[in-house]
Parts: sequence; C-alpha cells; structure tokens
Amino acid sequence: MSAPTRVLSSPAKTVIEIVKWKVRKGSKVDPGAVLMLYKVQGESEVRKLKSQQVGSVVELFKTQGDVVQPK
Repeated sequence: MSAPTRVLSSPAKTVIEIVKWKVRKGSKVDPGAVLMLYKVQGESEVRKLKSQQVGSVVELFKTQGDVVQPK
C-alpha cells in the first residue's frame, strides 16, 4: 500500500469553496471515485475532485462551505 496522500490546498490552483463532501472518514475509495464537489471562486459551475489512487479517507480537514486557498 502506498503512503498516505494529504490534500490540504485547492485542487484547482485557485481559491475554491467546498460544496459537498461525497466521502467521510473511513470511506474506502478507488481511482475515479468522487471525493468532493467544489466551485472555483467567481464561477457557478460545480466541479468534482476525484481520487487518483486506491485508499481510505483518514481525515477531512475542511468542512462544507469552507473556502480553500491554493498552496
């Protein structure tokens, strides 16, 4: 099994708002599984963040409605 991957900054390389988590702590995920729905600041389109690997969700560090800055 590979080392844990922590996603702590915006997946869009710009400011985003988390619309809805599609997983919770302990969820098992496969590549392509939708992790969350988000919106890029200034846009109305809802986008999907998909898993890139097999694994388990260890922790969610942000909540729905949080604004996340790019790293």
